Amino acid sequence: MAMSAESLLSSRGQRAMKPALSYFKQFMAATAGGLHDGTSSEASSEGYIVLSVAENKLSFDPLKRRLAILGDVPESAAQYTNMRGVDRFRSAVAATMERTCLRGATVDPDKLCIQAGCGALVSTLVTMLAEAGDAVILPSPAYPAFDNDVSVLAGAALFHAPMTVPGVWSPS
Repeated sequence: MAMSAESLLSSRGQRAMKPALSYFKQFMAATAGGLHDGTSSEASSEGYIVLSVAENKLSFDPLKRRLAILGDVPESAAQYTNMRGVDRFRSAVAATMERTCLRGATVDPDKLCIQAGCGALVSTLVTMLAEAGDAVILPSPAYPAFDNDVSVLAGAALFHAPMTVPGVWSPS
C-alpha cells in the first residue's frame, strides 16, 4: 500500500498544506511571460525577476540593471540585514514618529521592529503572541494568507471582524 505525501506530514504540516500555497496559482499565471532568475544569459531581459527567494544573490545582477535608472544600487540591498530592520532606518522612523504622531514622546529605535510587509508582521505577531487554542480577531477584508498564518503558525482560531458599515462605508 503506497503512502501519500500528506500522510508523512505532522498534523501541523498537514494544516500548513490547506490551502496549499493559496497564492501559487496566481504567481504562476503572473510569471507566464517568462522568468529571469539570473542563471541564464539567454533569459528574457523583459521577464519577471524572482524576488521571492530569501537573499537571492543570483537575481541581483539583472535586478541591478533594471534599477539603474534609480542610480547605484548596492549589493547589500539584496541581502539580509538586522532582523529588526536597518539601524539607520529605525532611527529615521523613530524621529518621524516623535515629530508627527507621538509629539512630545521619545521613541527608542532599539524598541522598533521594522518588518518587510504585513505578511511578515502578522507571522511574527502570531508566532510570538498566540498559543494554540487562542482566538485572533482580524479586521476584514484582509490578505487571505493571514488566515493560514494564524491557524498554522499559532494553531489559533481566527475570527474576522468586518470593517464595513452596510449602506454607509465599504473598502473598495
